[in-house]
Amino acid sequence: LGVASVAAWVMHRATDAFHPQVVAFADAVDARLTADEIATRDRQRGNDVSVDRMPLEQPTIRTRFETTGDLYAYVQSLEPQLRNQDSDAIWMVSRVYDYCSGFAMAPAAYDRDTGVIRDMNMRGSAPMVAARERVARRCARFVPQDELTPRMIVLKRIEAAEAGSLAAEAALMGSGQPLRPTPEYKHALVDRVLRSGDPEAY
Repeated sequence: LGVASVAAWVMHRATDAFHPQVVAFADAVDARLTADEIATRDRQRGNDVSVDRMPLEQPTIRTRFETTGDLYAYVQSLEPQLRNQDSDAIWMVSRVYDYCSGFAMAPAAYDRDTGVIRDMNMRGSAPMVAARERVARRCARFVPQDELTPRMIVLKRIEAAEAGSLAAEAALMGSGQPLRPTPEYKHALVDRVLRSGDPEAY
């Protein structure tokens, strides 16, 4: 089992990624912003809501990511753990950033592209639209000013890896940016992934 394949699978599981053919189809949609859409970059975020502070247990943190309808509130709920440099909490924030980045960087363009895909009415359009609408609902309170850029995602994953997140280390390896570039580190990481039993590190 190669290092790249292990870590690449982590990236696939962590981001709700589509099949490469579907991604190519989505990339073909024109994503240029109109003047009106550019104005939405200054839109106001919805009012903050009261959320329960999340306990530290890792299964709870990970389950909440999969089930919550408001990922902005989810990130806020992790603030106590983030202040304590909890590695799993930092990793889950990086997953939120990765998941919401496409929407948050240009919400109006994202919504317009979803409409274009729907109007194409091609095979695969309906599930693609449903998936994109779910992302938009869950990420609705993020705005462009949050700057959920690829650089921000990598920095958050480096932070998580340095705090002890094996999943973050594997994700960095999969993106070609291992925490340490030595062959010894890469081989040791594969071994730790295989022995971990952590589904997010596979």
